[in-house]
Amino acid sequence: MIRLQVGAARPLLGWLIVAMAPGVFSAIAGGILAVPMTLSLLFGSGSGIPPEAWFCESVALVSVAFLAVIWRGRWRFLALRQELRGGLAAGLWIAHALAAAWAIFAL
Repeated sequence: MIRLQVGAARPLLGWLIVAMAPGVFSAIAGGILAVPMTLSLLFGSGSGIPPEAWFCESVALVSVAFLAVIWRGRWRFLALRQELRGGLAAGLWIAHALAAAWAIFAL
């Protein structure tokens, strides 16, 4: 039985977008970084690639994996309480900020 409701709640996509944003940015940065790394591996020695680049590329790959998981489970994500959605989004941003700080200061 299909039931149509007037004024049914629309899903709020704000936290989903906020949660997915760092993954999108990491995917773009990882794609840009992959070009010179691939060219160096194919036509150069590949030994001149600094560890920071490898770290950033691996963070981008993990981030894209999380992005795919969030997108695949987006309806479950949207079904969570708003506080939990905000906490998960904030956690993803914090994880990306910590990875960036690690790449800048520790490596």
